[in-house]
Amino acid sequence: MNIDKKYWFRTAVLIFFIAIASMKRSIALFYNFIVTLTNHRPFGLPEEYQYLDLPERFDDTATGHYLQSVYYFDQALGKFIEDLKAEGIREDRIFVVYGDHYGPIPKDKKEIQKLLDVTFNEKERFRVPLIIHPPWTVRRQCQ
Repeated sequence: MNIDKKYWFRTAVLIFFIAIASMKRSIALFYNFIVTLTNHRPFGLPEEYQYLDLPERFDDTATGHYLQSVYYFDQALGKFIEDLKAEGIREDRIFVVYGDHYGPIPKDKKEIQKLLDVTFNEKERFRVPLIIHPPWTVRRQCQ
């Protein structure tokens, strides 16, 4: 199946929906590996899916599109976990979420510096997110 790149952002919502349906049918323990393209270039989301309220200076920039994409994915992932809880699938499951590669690229470093006041260097591009979330974690606040 060939999906037009302008619709890649929708893969997280669709794949999470399909994954829940599959998990509901499973009676045994299982392992799922889910890949989405939501946080993949070209990052552009239609305006109706740009939920992050960014200052105007981010309009039509690679950095602004990237931030919108990450926020969209974050919301989709949160809904996925809430839906798993509602379906009774969340208990006794460990979730590992990671990024397989960087988002911003070196050619955007001047824009990133200007818009975010962050120095982007070659080492930064290899820092990827990793979240391990077992259901028994306890939220703690730092004093």
